[in-house]
Amino acid sequence: MLRLEENIVEDNSIFSCEDFPFNPISGTQYNAAGVIQINIENQAEYFLPHQSWLQIDGELLKADGTRYAAADNATLTNNGILYCFSNIKYQLSGNEIESVNDPGHASNIMGLLKYESTYPGLNQCWAIDKTIGTDNNNTGFHKRKDVIFSANPIGSFSFAIDLQHIFGFAEDYDKVVYGLRHTLQFNRKPSSNNAIFRAGAAADGKVKIDKITWWVPRITPSPVESFRLTKMLEKNATLQVGFRGRQCAMLSIPTVNSYTWNLGVKSEKPRFLIIGFQTAKDDNQQTNVARFDHCDISKLKVILNSAEYPAIDVLSNFTRNEYAGYYKRMADFKRSFYGVDKSVSSCAIDGDVYKTLYPLYVLDVSRQVEKLKSSIVDVSVKMDFGRAVPVATNAFALIISDKKLQFKSDGKNMSVVF
Repeated sequence: MLRLEENIVEDNSIFSCEDFPFNPISGTQYNAAGVIQINIENQAEYFLPHQSWLQIDGELLKADGTRYAAADNATLTNNGILYCFSNIKYQLSGNEIESVNDPGHASNIMGLLKYESTYPGLNQCWAIDKTIGTDNNNTGFHKRKDVIFSANPIGSFSFAIDLQHIFGFAEDYDKVVYGLRHTLQFNRKPSSNNAIFRAGAAADGKVKIDKITWWVPRITPSPVESFRLTKMLEKNATLQVGFRGRQCAMLSIPTVNSYTWNLGVKSEKPRFLIIGFQTAKDDNQQTNVARFDHCDISKLKVILNSAEYPAIDVLSNFTRNEYAGYYKRMADFKRSFYGVDKSVSSCAIDGDVYKTLYPLYVLDVSRQVEKLKSSIVDVSVKMDFGRAVPVATNAFALIISDKKLQFKSDGKNMSVVF
């Protein structure tokens, strides 16, 4: 404030930054079960995945291929287009950087904790259900329907989805990537039932994808910066890469009052687990797969090898509306993960809809005992319920873990080292 003599500093290190489109391999079938793959072969360019995004064009149609009428109560679910895929994978020069199963559920869970309730996300098919009651009277339902049904012809859509909405690597690693081949793989589901919600007499629907384009910023450094970067890479440089990777696991829970879910051995260091339950919502267009059920959880904890988190049990009784401990831990996630206080920016889930629409359970394991920091960690979730789990209940676990790797130059070529 008092340094009146301070000079103006201009950053001229970047000559240009342009989004370039990359499309799937010629002949790709968008609407059959199988892999849709996009490659970026040009390794002699600087690309910025951090600011890249997907453009997905298509149509919401009736199952017989005809179009809905304006009066039909049908639309995509919140975050619906990503429910068309069973897995999305990001690779660099054939090395798997991150692979997300059930990307619709995973990105929906993360988005509910990351975005505010007023987040303007219709451009990416994001408008959460906020109203308790009949689904087709819900504000989120009508916002999504109005966007899709306002098109001519009815049902056409074009969504833009940031890559960091899906991958932790794209969110955390904000530097350019050079000398590596980029690959995105989408595993298309045989059915798009989870992407659609319909009510009343609306006919069964399907999602027809016409095109997927990956828009990636291509950075051209200034001559001075280009010379500096070239010299650095010629000296067998080793670049440290760290990010918080995301994995999603799903389990069909038997009708029991207590269950331990062994998620398996993870070499990465888990930092957060977010658990959500859904009863009778899978593969059914007349239920809303973007919502969750509390299943009368009474106690929930994570076991890393033999260490339990939280150390002191958090108890709840949803019949008596006693779930403040779980709601507070969910509301505090943004501060713990992003360093943003909830008085500045909150999550999308208000207290009045937590029980009925979005009961998510956040388990913070970021502060681990010393012996776990250098060991392979076996992850389990112990769940106790106030009553037997309803039939056809699935549990989803979004696991956020530390991941570290290196981009290594041998003077001519770059490689990925784990």
